[in-house]
Amino acid sequence: MSCVSRIVDCPTLTSVTNRWGTATKTVSLCCRVCGRYFPASRFDALTCSSTCRQRLRRGQDLAYLNGLPERQQQAEREFHAANDRLIAAHRNAGAAKHKVRDLK
Repeated sequence: MSCVSRIVDCPTLTSVTNRWGTATKTVSLCCRVCGRYFPASRFDALTCSSTCRQRLRRGQDLAYLNGLPERQQQAEREFHAANDRLIAAHRNAGAAKHKVRDLK
């Protein structure tokens, strides 16, 4: 099952207690390599594990799309491209905030 077809089932934001006892927010993201949802504490996480991170480095980006029909592959690619744009916009907003703060 793919990320796009499972997006309705996926909880987006949850609150988790970390090892220091403070509540942190995690978001469920779709792994770019295996296609599974995973709880991520960083907004820009792309992979669910170190195994998938290594596979991504070795060029297996979106490897889970191989067995899917072409139409569904296109939907998945658009989903991940939109996620990439969201991450870039979030980083740019943070950079702009830091730049304004440095100018003061």
